[in-house]
Amino acid sequence: MKKIEFEFCEKENKKLYIGNFLKNLDENSYKKINVKLEYFQEHTLLSFRNSKHTKLLDKKTELSEVRTKINKHWFRFLGKWVKNIFYIVHAFKKKSNETPPREIKTANKKVEDYFNK
Repeated sequence: MKKIEFEFCEKENKKLYIGNFLKNLDENSYKKINVKLEYFQEHTLLSFRNSKHTKLLDKKTELSEVRTKINKHWFRFLGKWVKNIFYIVHAFKKKSNETPPREIKTANKKVEDYFNK
């Protein structure tokens, strides 16, 4: 079985849909997120999608999230699965373990924009 992959989606102007989210993190959080994403990539799609780290947010658009907790904060990456690749279009950090509706709405717009070019 294939391992999962993460793809940070770019707009036509080559800027990331998540903007400067990663660049604006403190160095410690940035390193920990990279370690987590690398760890996640060791999993097969089936084992990962059945884990606590991913969730389908919108059946209609197939919007999903990949989430991890680092230092009392939840880091969420929203996007869409296509086969074993998770296309990331939106990211944010929160203290609570909930995904606000406004973040889902924003991510859905970005998914539509990216996949309907």
